[in-house]
Amino acid sequence: MRRLIAVTGLLLVFATGCFEHPAMTREDARVFARRALMRIGMRNVVVAAQVDATTYKSADPRFIKDKPVAVWATKSQVEGGNVVLDVQRRGDSAVYVKDTKADGGGPLLTDSQFEALNRFRYDPARSRERRRVRPWAIPAVTLIVVVGAALFVTAISSRGSVEG
Repeated sequence: MRRLIAVTGLLLVFATGCFEHPAMTREDARVFARRALMRIGMRNVVVAAQVDATTYKSADPRFIKDKPVAVWATKSQVEGGNVVLDVQRRGDSAVYVKDTKADGGGPLLTDSQFEALNRFRYDPARSRERRRVRPWAIPAVTLIVVVGAALFVTAISSRGSVEG
């Protein structure tokens, strides 16, 4: 019984470690930026090849005590101007946007586009990880169910022998 519990504990620790949230690559951040900008209606989106690893710290007083967030800084040219997006390295959203019209005449995005960008979620790293892990998911779940059933049967049978 103790061995079965130990094996189950090891399986749970192993299974949890296998599903850690993967980090985006530079290319993932470029894909994110392109998809996000196209989704909110930007045209002729060209994301620069250079993507910088940096951190973002909110200036909002509500979040001043929060730790800086690791991000990929992307720069894109779109019809009518430029957009800088800081994309979370471990996440599915942009945490900072700076948009400027090509003529320097202020913000490029409308309020509704800004809100749509705020709601946009996409995580290419998680999608890639899900495809990588999928072949192991069914056997892992089956093993957990079998071990759980064995624990249940062992617990019931040992309980019955004590009472009998």
